[in-house]
Amino acid sequence: MTYACFTWTPLLGVALVAAALGQEPERPGLYRSSVVGTDFDFIQESDPDVFERLDYRGEGLPEMPDKRGGATQRQKAFLFVARFTDGTRVLLSIDADFGSEEAARKEALRYTPRLGRLPTALRDGVVRVVVHQGGEDTTAFSGEGLMVLYSENATKRIGTHDLEETVFHESVHAAWDPLHETSAAWLAAQERDGRFVTDYAAEKPKGEDLAESALFAFALTHHPKRIPRTDAARIRKAIPARIEFVARLLPKDKPLHYPVPPKEERIEGLIREALGCIDLTQPEKMSDIVSNALMLGLKKPEGEVRAFLDESRGRFKTGDELLAASAARFQVAEPALREEVRKFEHCNCTHGDLDESGEEKAR
Repeated sequence: MTYACFTWTPLLGVALVAAALGQEPERPGLYRSSVVGTDFDFIQESDPDVFERLDYRGEGLPEMPDKRGGATQRQKAFLFVARFTDGTRVLLSIDADFGSEEAARKEALRYTPRLGRLPTALRDGVVRVVVHQGGEDTTAFSGEGLMVLYSENATKRIGTHDLEETVFHESVHAAWDPLHETSAAWLAAQERDGRFVTDYAAEKPKGEDLAESALFAFALTHHPKRIPRTDAARIRKAIPARIEFVARLLPKDKPLHYPVPPKEERIEGLIREALGCIDLTQPEKMSDIVSNALMLGLKKPEGEVRAFLDESRGRFKTGDELLAASAARFQVAEPALREEVRKFEHCNCTHGDLDESGEEKAR
């Protein structure tokens, strides 16, 4: 016999109780969700796009978080820097599974105009975009300026005119959550409103309410005609304080795109790290390379390697000390481990092509 499994949530509990009583459950929000739970085209292809150009920076081993699991954090990827006319820069890491620079560029160019339509105040906080193949839902990492997208999911959302809104939602997580999600002003706005605009926001008020509310607030502030009058009135009545909060971040009387200083140093640092052009005398830098050398080069168990390196954090003063300790822990001759480190230090670096084993090819 096969049993269906489900996750209990407060919303599910309300629905089950209401069903038992033969009643229609009262929804906690006006809509199921902001992006796929409405038919509103909040952001349109005709909106101004400040994307300027896409620069290829080679292949490397950047951090590539992946919801599918089973892969190391650092994976081979094609690296591009998207440049925008307002001065913002975004590093795009396109999974090596796309096969070639040409295919990776084509994939990257699906996202650059969507990034270009973001308000500068949002895109300025987005540092990295990771793209994998697959149909998983998008995600973002607040505090790191990082969003993770999946190509099949993106294709689906392009078909429903939702990719712009998806990128907007994730950029709020990447750029604004660290600054505002726990701020006194935002929490006060939540309390004053007393309800939520979507079920998803009500389900996760500490993780999704800002991103959910921001999309409605942005549209009502800058493109009010894109939401039907009746819906607009309901939304304004439900979350007036949160609309006002977002309107202060994206003022109606100021342009959405404006010049900002480029974050060149941070972007270039990430590229150097991904290409292996990093200072391995620093233990925290050596840790990333040792991780790949042990797991990918010497096939040591991923769990054991990660556990050891997590325990070692802060224990060693130099990269050489960490390397020696790693060799001892995994019973590898130190010269052999150093040789593997050398391979992964320059894996797919632009200053030399590598063969499949990680060795630099003769020119």
